[in-house]
Amino acid sequence: MFKFVVLAALVASAVAVPASFNSKISHAQEADIVNYNYLVSIQYLGAHECGGTIIGDRWVLTAAHCTHDFDHATLAVHAGVTNLNEVGQKREVAYVFQHPDYNHETMENDITLLELFDPLTPGNNVGPAVLPAADSSPAVDSVATISGWGADQEGGWASEDFQVLEVKIVDDATCQKHNPAITPNSFCANAHRGGPCHGDFGGPLVNDKRELLGIISWSRGCEHPEYDAVYTNVGTHVKFIQDTMAASYPD
Repeated sequence: MFKFVVLAALVASAVAVPASFNSKISHAQEADIVNYNYLVSIQYLGAHECGGTIIGDRWVLTAAHCTHDFDHATLAVHAGVTNLNEVGQKREVAYVFQHPDYNHETMENDITLLELFDPLTPGNNVGPAVLPAADSSPAVDSVATISGWGADQEGGWASEDFQVLEVKIVDDATCQKHNPAITPNSFCANAHRGGPCHGDFGGPLVNDKRELLGIISWSRGCEHPEYDAVYTNVGTHVKFIQDTMAASYPD
């Protein structure tokens, strides 16, 4: 939690974001992991820190700010659960591959690839999302789904049961009115009735084809739907993801 307080101050000074830098999905619906089995909890010293997305049996994508300056030995992945108190599948993290051009102040290239020591076991509760086409961007006005265990209101605690919310992709011009630091490596989406809050960052934005279009990066607060939330564009990072996966395996 303290990590995000510091991060809020950094982003606020860099791109004029108010300090209420939150992450769980407010005004959302509870769901069952069977239908969103790519979603995982990224845990720091055993406690939920961020969301993540399975893209291979040893590979999970999350936001770079969720792992920045953390040693891999302090991180774990909890997969296959609707409620965080369930057993599911827990895996230790072998390597943390933060994007080499990640900027902790502007949040540019806010993406990290985690490699697990032991593979996840596929099943109804555990399965990968699909990467989008390289260098692609989500279509404006298309609808996708975000999911996570974040708080259901600003200042609240992370939820035990994850929730989902449909969001609509916003055009760049509208996005840049409030978020001038937006580049092709990121995009905006808005539900106009809530959005990601503390605990949701790093989680997936997925379309109805299970394509992982975005990673929840930051927002101005889950109770301010007049502002668009910002997502890392996975399409522009496909080469980084594929090259990393091809080059490394745990010892």
